[in-house]
Amino acid sequence: MSVNKNYKEAWEESYERGDNNILYPQSEVIKFINRYVCKRNNDGSITKLIKTLDDRRPVGLDFACGVGTHCITFADFEVEGWGVDISQTAIQQAKRNASFRGLSGDHFVVLDADVQKLPFENDYFDFVVAESCLDSMPLNVAQNYISELKRVCSGMIYASLIGADDSMQSDEFEVKTLHELGTYQTVFNEEKIERLFGSRISDFSFIQSISYMDAQSKKVSGKRFYCVIDSRKVND
Repeated sequence: MSVNKNYKEAWEESYERGDNNILYPQSEVIKFINRYVCKRNNDGSITKLIKTLDDRRPVGLDFACGVGTHCITFADFEVEGWGVDISQTAIQQAKRNASFRGLSGDHFVVLDADVQKLPFENDYFDFVVAESCLDSMPLNVAQNYISELKRVCSGMIYASLIGADDSMQSDEFEVKTLHELGTYQTVFNEEKIERLFGSRISDFSFIQSISYMDAQSKKVSGKRFYCVIDSRKVND
């Protein structure tokens, strides 16, 4: 599928407005790294949990990295991080944010939104983080990227996905609010997660959904799925 030019422009405008200028990592991403990749110990040392070729340090991909927060955080776990995004604006900011930490910005790459391919060799990465991004594109585009993530990753793929709640009018729609205006949203349930990954829920190493309830109305006001799957269990 060719992504409409306006879709990419909508993301450029969103990042220019600072809609997703999130400078602190999501706790679920840190939990994933600590559980599956590298664990930080009380004495400041790092215990590597993931097996890598020739015992080298792990290499991780922050897919749709935005301003690079999680990719930059990889360095705290002695992981070589790469970040990719379709937004030139986001990647420029990611490089600046990396420089503030004394890190090189060379590992941040702008993707061609129409091609939907990753510029890396097979099994280049030991793990992938896809935080709050596969739900911000049409389902068939996300499926294309899952195929690519499987190709470039030899280990675990982490993803978080927005779930249906009482405020949702559709399971796929263009965003009309100022925040992320003009971008695309896909809402997930378990059946759709299986379609996205081409795998059964039972194949996942970890899957959890968290719902948020409005204290006054008692209605569910938000829901998110957190998933971890071995890339070798994701079908082409």
